[in-house]
Amino acid sequence: MGNAESSLRSLKIEKASIFDMNTIVKMASVCHREDPIFRRMLSNPAKISLYRIFGPFYIRLKFESFKAVVSSKIVGYMLLKHQVHGRFSTTIWDVAVDPDFRGKGIGTSLMKTAEKNVEKRYQYITLAVMEDNTTALKLYQKLGYTNLSETCFAITKIPPKVKVENTVELEPISGKEALSCRSKHSLAVVEALSGSYGREIYQSVYLSNRLERGIDRFRIVTSGKEIGYVSLKLKKGLASVFFILHPDFWHTNSEVEVIETIMGHVAKKRKDRTELCVMQGYERSLESTLTEMGYMSERIIGRIGLVKKLGT
Repeated sequence: MGNAESSLRSLKIEKASIFDMNTIVKMASVCHREDPIFRRMLSNPAKISLYRIFGPFYIRLKFESFKAVVSSKIVGYMLLKHQVHGRFSTTIWDVAVDPDFRGKGIGTSLMKTAEKNVEKRYQYITLAVMEDNTTALKLYQKLGYTNLSETCFAITKIPPKVKVENTVELEPISGKEALSCRSKHSLAVVEALSGSYGREIYQSVYLSNRLERGIDRFRIVTSGKEIGYVSLKLKKGLASVFFILHPDFWHTNSEVEVIETIMGHVAKKRKDRTELCVMQGYERSLESTLTEMGYMSERIIGRIGLVKKLGT
């Protein structure tokens, strides 16, 4: 390790060439072997062989690549995937550092070089990381990345339903009405948690003007007032719910009524499992309320999305 430390004085961050692609593919196999998504992708020998043969060509065609070089050796890399249409954001698709050279600022150097390279072309840069990768998360947060993603809970036990007065209703909506409802309440949540800066980023990067097909959508209404948004996607054996509750109604009786109403609606679908997803930051209130209501839930560890405004 002493040689590695002394040789870091020669660190260079450069654009990767076609001759570097094989090295990057091999390094990815080593650095990401514990990543569950990478393991699923290369779940059998045939897929591994295809990855090794065609991976270099795919990376060359699909990504803008950077390499970290120490004493003529590639010790890290970064892949950027640019939007085909639009100029708002680009994505850090992958970044990795040789295990023997970690903790020495190489990842930071790769990130900063890539950001500087694209800041005149894009307003924002995004990335995804496993939620339990605490080392990477600390680095990204230190570099100014903001977490505006979703959190999901697997509902493992549903308490017996108690008859109480409930004023909450789910009114079906679609099209522009659904887009407007989703946007209004998601922006209210982001602004409550991250201020106008978070609202600006979320509105520019994450709010799509398209709706995925095959999903039921509802506005949450109580006493004639719209207080949130719900979408329901049914998969084999699974009911996947995403809901947004306006911050004014967190930690209130209405929050309990909303959850009861949503879960009552889901129960009619007769699925084996229920997954409840909410915007990052609201999960603490949700988890506390679920516990108080007698639900048992397990937070699902998954990838979270981070974003940074460039040129700031």
